[in-house]
Amino acid sequence: MGLRKIDTVVLPEHRAPGGFDHASVHRRADRLYVAHTVNGSIEVIDLERRRHEASLNGFPGVAGAMVFEEHEVLVATCKRSRAVAVAPLQSPEEITRITVTPRPNGLALDPRGIALAACLGEEGPPEVAFIQLERRELLATAPLPGRPRWTVHDRDAGCFYVNIDSPPQILAVDASPPFDVHRSLPIPVPGPHGLDQDRGRGVLHCACDGGSVVSVDTVTGRVVGLVPIAGAPDVVFFNPKRNRLYVAVPDPGVLQSIDTAVGRVLETIRTGRGAKTFGFDEEREHVYALIPELHAAVVFAEG
Repeated sequence: MGLRKIDTVVLPEHRAPGGFDHASVHRRADRLYVAHTVNGSIEVIDLERRRHEASLNGFPGVAGAMVFEEHEVLVATCKRSRAVAVAPLQSPEEITRITVTPRPNGLALDPRGIALAACLGEEGPPEVAFIQLERRELLATAPLPGRPRWTVHDRDAGCFYVNIDSPPQILAVDASPPFDVHRSLPIPVPGPHGLDQDRGRGVLHCACDGGSVVSVDTVTGRVVGLVPIAGAPDVVFFNPKRNRLYVAVPDPGVLQSIDTAVGRVLETIRTGRGAKTFGFDEEREHVYALIPELHAAVVFAEG
């Protein structure tokens, strides 16, 4: 048995051409927070009832939305306002905007209270910005060797991993001052994009625009898997219960499930052109495929 469709969650219509971006689960509240880029909002989905609950406004060009569980705050990278937005979950209209390098995109959180925002830049070079969430304060910035894509935090290693488009690599960046880049993991496929981690095996799964998922050992840097996929991907999430990686490919518009233990695509599900992102409820093993042409999230369940 694979993924099967179980529901559709209707979301607010787009105010202009465009769609959704990265999403994050708030486990204690049992909610999914979805970046609605074109509307400059974050959509809240009740995971138990599988229903849209609220639209949180004031996040122009939102690319990444993540919940900092330890302090009950919502963090978002907002490309159009050159800012990282931080808001209490109990009063999300009280937004603090921290100015960073233009076009902040990738986002990862250290549970100790540090956020990394990977900024694409504009006239100047791309950078990473480090923010102290409790004080709502920019701590430091550092230049990057190329355009960043997604990023994840590794609690055990005490670092962030940042995908760099070209030259293709994953940077390991210390999560403590002075936030140095301490190593680079070369990627043998162009365009590292989506990124997630199998913490049990110590492996990073990197979905690349060159049409493959590359799996890399975080200790040795050795490539331990390479799986061709349907095209240039975007968001990925790893399901540790089944050793599966879900990959969104906006063109031709499919969601692919990869068995990372054996290194092969298990199934390919048609979603719709431009469906580049989704949210993952790990506890229930529900995948929320965000479909721009439907203004909705189509929900799939494992098994």
